[in-house]
Amino acid sequence: MSMRWYQYRPLCVYCGEEFEASRVDAQYCSSKCRTAYHRREKRREEAKNGITDKWSNGSRRALANIAEELPEIKPRIYDVYINHGSEAAEAATLIAHTVFYRMVDVMNKRLADKNETIDRYKEYAGMIEHIRKFVKA
Repeated sequence: MSMRWYQYRPLCVYCGEEFEASRVDAQYCSSKCRTAYHRREKRREEAKNGITDKWSNGSRRALANIAEELPEIKPRIYDVYINHGSEAAEAATLIAHTVFYRMVDVMNKRLADKNETIDRYKEYAGMIEHIRKFVKA
């Protein structure tokens, strides 16, 4: 028994949903999925050449800095670009950069506070040692 064209229920290439095809060679469930798929593929091709062409210089530097500190972030930024576009990738880069360096600042401040505390303890210990020597003399 052969399958009729109106019984054909393929999966959409973009969203993965099953749909009732009006043609045997249909690949997308709607024009929205077709458009989104082609835009994503175009961004994927553009990403091979670099994603920062339309970005500001500050955003480019932010991506370079964060990629130097956290190399695993760059592929994720590229994924954001491919799936959501240039503006989303630029925003994700700036957010990651800000959060990372804010954490570094907080950790450095805590470390500085800790070092100050250690220095104070050493100073007090030195004064106590000096007093002990003075009392023994």
